[in-house]
Amino acid sequence: IDDLDGLLQQIPVLDKQTLRDDPDRFTNEKYADHKITTSGSTGTPLVMWANKAQLEKRLAMNLRNREWMGYEWGDKSVRLWHQKIGMSTIQWIKEQFEAFLSREKFIPVFKMGDDNLGEILDEIDEYNPDLIDGYAEAYNILVEYCKRNDLQKDWKRVVSSGQQLHPSTREGIRNYLGADVFDRYGAREFSGIAQECVEHDGKHINSYLYVVEVLNDDGEKPEKGEKGNIVVTDLHNKATPLLRYKIGDLAYPVEEGTCGCGMDWPKLGEIVGREQSVIVTKRGKQLPGTFFDHYFKDYFDVIQQWQVVQKERESIEINLMVTSEEAFEEIEPELRRGLHKHVGDVEIRFNMMDDMEMIRTGKFRHTISEVEE
Repeated sequence: IDDLDGLLQQIPVLDKQTLRDDPDRFTNEKYADHKITTSGSTGTPLVMWANKAQLEKRLAMNLRNREWMGYEWGDKSVRLWHQKIGMSTIQWIKEQFEAFLSREKFIPVFKMGDDNLGEILDEIDEYNPDLIDGYAEAYNILVEYCKRNDLQKDWKRVVSSGQQLHPSTREGIRNYLGADVFDRYGAREFSGIAQECVEHDGKHINSYLYVVEVLNDDGEKPEKGEKGNIVVTDLHNKATPLLRYKIGDLAYPVEEGTCGCGMDWPKLGEIVGREQSVIVTKRGKQLPGTFFDHYFKDYFDVIQQWQVVQKERESIEINLMVTSEEAFEEIEPELRRGLHKHVGDVEIRFNMMDDMEMIRTGKFRHTISEVEE
């Protein structure tokens, strides 16, 4: 396409609420091979579909991204992930089979606590992976444990995703885990959108799969030094074609030019608006905010939006916007039992809300912890 930018500008920007309000309008059932439920990092999950060929392209691009870090197919890897939450039995079996073929070991990140962090670190050391893939919050937990116990690891490389990788987290991984750190930016709607290479000079956009724009509120490219909305066009999803999809994050403009690694793929400017929080139980178990992302998406038909707030170890408050209080009363016992399995015997208070407050970046703060750890 000679003038892709000009063609895209003729298409209106699509926001999440429009897709959420009428998903059937954007779905081609002929290609609807795989249902995707977003984790709801903006507070409200949505459902969309992907076709098989597009998922295969995502997997291929993920492997290519790993090669940018020096990883080669067949090298051992560890995944600090959400385990079975939000997955069907068949999906889980396929995930395990794929992990077996690729020599990837799963460690459930939502079971991390003071009583087992040492065992988890030992398990990783014994497996001696070439790459560790996990949420930014999980690395925070491991780094803090190493600090408290005066431990120094010698890991090779880690890739961080989920929430924004803060500079302090990157420094802690290097100092205490001994690893080279790579940051990935992505979303459930698209998988990996952009990732660092060995130069650590911004994130290359996966241009074979996506066109990424950064636009201001008027739909124009922001001036240099100004941030804007990240807008993504998926070039391969025939089931739910997302054209100029406003993902809900903010970034500085896309950068062109050849990188020191030799690639001339454009880079996404610095990303702002993703924050991380960890909920702490009375017994010291630490739950990354992404746990609740995956937990609540199973109840999206009743829970429209949610926010977890912790002010003390002994309790958590969960602010909810629901379809109806009657519908919530039916699922509340099950919801509460499931939460207690993970947060322990802390008091759980549900608050019904008419509206939710956004943080100044324009993104919803879905997990807020005021407990100092």
